[in-house]
Amino acid sequence: MRAGTWAFLVRLLVAFGLWSWLAVYLLPPYARVVVPVAAGALELLQPHGLQVSLAVAYPQVSLQFAGPGGEPATGQVPFGLLAYNAVLYLAVLSAWPGPSWRWRLGFAATAAPVVVLVHAGDLAMAVESQVLSVVQKHHYDLRNDFGLWFSAVKFYNFLSIMALKQVVLVALYYLQWRLLPWRPAKNGSR
Repeated sequence: MRAGTWAFLVRLLVAFGLWSWLAVYLLPPYARVVVPVAAGALELLQPHGLQVSLAVAYPQVSLQFAGPGGEPATGQVPFGLLAYNAVLYLAVLSAWPGPSWRWRLGFAATAAPVVVLVHAGDLAMAVESQVLSVVQKHHYDLRNDFGLWFSAVKFYNFLSIMALKQVVLVALYYLQWRLLPWRPAKNGSR
């Protein structure tokens, strides 16, 4: 490997460690931003005609809804696992050589609304997965009662846990890198 690659890897590890440490302090208030957005989407959509309520009890997001017979059902989604990919985004943003810190702040500012929406959507899908596990558990028998939505949500949830969370925000950084005019002008005025 070239010396520049090693330098980048060292910067990336240091940035990841720093952002991981800061995440301990930043994720709880961030949860208070994301959870109401996801709760609003769930209230608007009312999955399966149910009222699902979400509450932040960091590090968990608690959910409550009425099951098929009207009995109360509860669940939890670990918010740290849901939003930890933001640490990877910020580590790459901090370690990547090139843009000035002013442009890096611009990258972070333009990414923030997208990141909140991605995390709110991911939380809504995690909640939908738990709701489906209660109200449509008969769909676990794929031979006799295949449910396309049930299978798609469960597949998305599995894929999201395994890799999608990391890929989405790194892809966002790549798009920003390609689409935003971060490079200095030829006359050096930027």
